[in-house]
Amino acid sequence: MSKSVLKFVLPLIVLLAGAGATAALISSRQAPAPEVRPALGPLVETTIAQPTDLTVSVDSQGEVGAAVRVEVLAEVSGRVIQVHPRLVAGGRIPAGATLARIDPRDYQLAVESARAAIASAETRLEQERAEAAAALNEWRQVNGDTPAPTLLIREPQIRQIQAEKAAAEAQLARAELDLERTQISVPFDAIVLSESVDRGQFLNVGRVVASLYGTNAVEIRVPLDDAELRWFDLPSAQSKPSVTVSADFAGSRNTWPGVLDRLEGQVDPQTRLVHVIARVADPFAQEPPLLPGTFVDVSIDGRALEGVFQLPRFALRTGGVVWVVDDGALRFRDVEVLRTDRSSVFISSGLEVGEHVVISSLDGVTDGMTVRIDSRGEEP
Repeated sequence: MSKSVLKFVLPLIVLLAGAGATAALISSRQAPAPEVRPALGPLVETTIAQPTDLTVSVDSQGEVGAAVRVEVLAEVSGRVIQVHPRLVAGGRIPAGATLARIDPRDYQLAVESARAAIASAETRLEQERAEAAAALNEWRQVNGDTPAPTLLIREPQIRQIQAEKAAAEAQLARAELDLERTQISVPFDAIVLSESVDRGQFLNVGRVVASLYGTNAVEIRVPLDDAELRWFDLPSAQSKPSVTVSADFAGSRNTWPGVLDRLEGQVDPQTRLVHVIARVADPFAQEPPLLPGTFVDVSIDGRALEGVFQLPRFALRTGGVVWVVDDGALRFRDVEVLRTDRSSVFISSGLEVGEHVVISSLDGVTDGMTVRIDSRGEEP
């Protein structure tokens, strides 16, 4: 055989031999035995049911308002000669401080005039009484014990002068009151909302000088569903439930203690809600202060509950059931819900101590399906 023929035949023989060997190996291979894997079920997060004693908290929101807000009016007319340096928007005015002073000279003159009228009436009264005594003495010398005529002993004149004196005394009281009213003030610590007076300005009676609110307390009108009233004691003269007012203000979360002061006298005809009034005393006693107009969260301390199961609100499923894990199977459990709030559900019966309650979300859930517990997320 020539070298050129061998050059093509030998590779062909090698390829055919390799193909035959591969076919022999494939035909002699045995299929592996099938492996049966158990159905493990989805992984669920649970919490352990434990009864506890706790105090109910009734939560709502509202806007802070001033407990006392007034418009200060001028009660006498005149020119303003003095204004308090803090009578500006935001200024704090102590109780009894003079906000503005009206020129008192006309009213001082009225006081002096009334005093002079009283003195004149008293002098005339003394004269009339002296003349009456002399006339009565002369009458008795002539007529003995016979009653003297009233005109003779000047009784009408004396009553007239007594009436004039009483009128002068009333005029003096009015003049002194007007003089006192030339100094405009408020009887409580206050903050100025607005002012409309300045030195040299002439004020008429009834003119608004300033609008202020008291700093001793603020109030929050809190709307509630009437069903929430069962969870706390209504305020009375003897007892007022505690409240906690909180808000994000001045770059941080702040809280202020207060009390539930009263229940409004009617149901809101539009919303059908009832309103309670929370009161915070000394809102400027801490930093930052609780200012009127602030929107706040209000938490009312309610009644004590004993032996209830507190779970995350999303643990309660549609139809008033919860899911529990019993020996690797998910079970539907009917429970009696005592109360729900924003974050929690309170269950009075239907659960056993130590049961695993599912708090994760699942799709296509059936009663009895196999599940696995994720112990990392389990909480007592």
